Amino acid sequence: MSLVSIGLPVYNGEKYLPLAMESALAQTHTDLELVISDNGSTDGTEEICRSFAAADERVRYLRQEQNRGAAWNHNAVVHASRGEYFRWYSYDDQMDPRLIEACLAPLQADPDLVLAYPLTYVMDDEGRVVEEYRSDLPWQGTRASERLHNLLCAENVDTLLCWCYPVYGLMRRRVLLDTRLLRPHNSSDAVLLVELALRGRWHQVPERLFYSRRHAESSVGVHTPEQVAQWFDPAASADRPMVRTMLFAGYVSAIWRAPLTPAERRRCFATLGPWLRHNRNGRVVASELRHRARARVVAPVAAGRRTLRRP
Repeated sequence: MSLVSIGLPVYNGEKYLPLAMESALAQTHTDLELVISDNGSTDGTEEICRSFAAADERVRYLRQEQNRGAAWNHNAVVHASRGEYFRWYSYDDQMDPRLIEACLAPLQADPDLVLAYPLTYVMDDEGRVVEEYRSDLPWQGTRASERLHNLLCAENVDTLLCWCYPVYGLMRRRVLLDTRLLRPHNSSDAVLLVELALRGRWHQVPERLFYSRRHAESSVGVHTPEQVAQWFDPAASADRPMVRTMLFAGYVSAIWRAPLTPAERRRCFATLGPWLRHNRNGRVVASELRHRARARVVAPVAAGRRTLRRP
């Protein structure tokens, strides 16, 4: 059994997939497995994956019969993995050869750490570095409530939950499995990071070893909230997603489920007050709830009117 599992969920990723797989298999830490879950791709993804699996025994390829959504597929590679440590990996990103080694060292040295992640470069569709993602954002804290406050209530809008890069860090798999993993709704990666922060400390590797690609086909950040919702779950409702409401509900659930003392749980719940006031979150939640309530009233009335008009 490999010490480290890299989980790669993919759907129609043939354009960038070979580069991603090559950088995963070129890691200086070689005691790893690359677990791929193909969500019923219709392009050349299957052929690429089977070719890599035939050439390297560390590659395991799982073919799904249909696209069950990104959330389901991300969770599938976690459950299929066997390593003590786990890292998600996107088909369009790349890793420095030293990434796994650099993240593994602090986790093995400190049993209280649950996640280690490197600093991040942002690259474009051609692989050119276009940005060095900020390294000064608050995330530390000896107590769970301190870490939660730093993640949710930074004075500026930009936090580590903005692009959620730490979700691509190396994690203790047993701790990850204690969370609800990714839920089928927008920004569920932010909720997952909160769950992890409530369970232990993180370590930021002070080197830029991760290359995150932003491009026209990216599923998050360039499409409408409705499209993102259906990326997470193809069966999602076509209604306007309640993004902030689901975030708030996810944070409440995360605090309830975390292994905290009663006093620390109260401090964590108190942090949600500033979050509701920050960036108009509370007003947006109220607006989303009103919109959904009106939709539930209007839809049956409209359906009744259509029925009355029938000859």
